[in-house]
Amino acid sequence: MRTYVASLAFVALLAACAGSRPFAVTPPGSSVDASASRPQTISTKDLFVVFQYGSTGFALILQNGTFKYVGEINGLGLPYGSWVDSHGLYIASYSRYPDIVEFSSPSKAPFSYTAHVSYPLAVTTDSSGNVYETDNSGWINEYAQRKDATKKRCAVTYPVGVAVDGAGHVFVTLDSTGASQIVEFTDFSTCSSQTLGVKLRRGEEMALDKSDNIIVCDADARTVDIIKPPYKSVSGHLGSGFKGPVDVTINSANNRVWIVDATAKIVYDLYYPSGKLVAKLAFTAGTPISAVDGSNYVP
Repeated sequence: MRTYVASLAFVALLAACAGSRPFAVTPPGSSVDASASRPQTISTKDLFVVFQYGSTGFALILQNGTFKYVGEINGLGLPYGSWVDSHGLYIASYSRYPDIVEFSSPSKAPFSYTAHVSYPLAVTTDSSGNVYETDNSGWINEYAQRKDATKKRCAVTYPVGVAVDGAGHVFVTLDSTGASQIVEFTDFSTCSSQTLGVKLRRGEEMALDKSDNIIVCDADARTVDIIKPPYKSVSGHLGSGFKGPVDVTINSANNRVWIVDATAKIVYDLYYPSGKLVAKLAFTAGTPISAVDGSNYVP
């Protein structure tokens, strides 16, 4: 079992290492005080930014809107994707003990999904709370809420990002340099799937809006693409000036998105669908790899 410095459960969190790791956040008109090391009250309204830091990682917790430092979660192995729903915060950790860890209520310890997890890259849930993990070993794994046994597994080559729509269709980006595609599992229970017509240079994480438009990061093209049904081509782009976008989430109101540019070490807060900048969070230590808050959209 992995040991976590902070047992995040939307309650008191002790940021034991807050002063030991230098970082800076510079959104317009705000700053982060990383000197405090005291119990903090946090909630799913906070912003969670997940970092890779050498061979390990941590999640920085910022107060949404002001970006004031709240705390951090350490001991995450080498984290990749993250997700928040009504059950809690999920983080995919790609390390010596690979798992999807779920932090939830105060009365519950962090829960690890480990069954058939080898190299987890992304995590999401559906409206019923089922958990989906893309695994670099070539599988999409589905779990019932807090059950460490795969409910269903579907094989796919080089899966990266994952999103589930309101009808239960599972969308997965495939990492194929120069010719990345998206697969839609129209019936995950039988692994029935189709490859969408759209082509990307290197697809990373994705999100779905309320109209089932796909918002996907194309790291090599340095774009965040909007792809409308029937998903034959890129319909437009969101924002600009990215160096290496890898992660995107959209809020439940469908009017704001978080985009993580790992190459530039920047997290963008943009209006949707205009792409107008709300805030730009620049980090000086570690590599931000994903960002999510409690208002994110769960179809």
